[in-house]
Amino acid sequence: MTEAESAEARLKELEIKITFLDDYVSKQNRTILELSREIDKLTRALRSLAEKTEALGDGNVPPANEKPPHW
Repeated sequence: MTEAESAEARLKELEIKITFLDDYVSKQNRTILELSREIDKLTRALRSLAEKTEALGDGNVPPANEKPPHW
């Protein structure tokens, strides 16, 4: 194999690797975008639940599984 052929083979191998890496980065970007949207959705839901919980009372409600004091 001549030096030119060797360089051509190396160049072709690098181009293949770059193509795979480019595809991988694109998939990672899509995944990150989806996760970011899901985090935003969950954050809004958590905020809504916190507001509803706060609106229910002052927090002096005993837990449901706690026996009353007269037991």
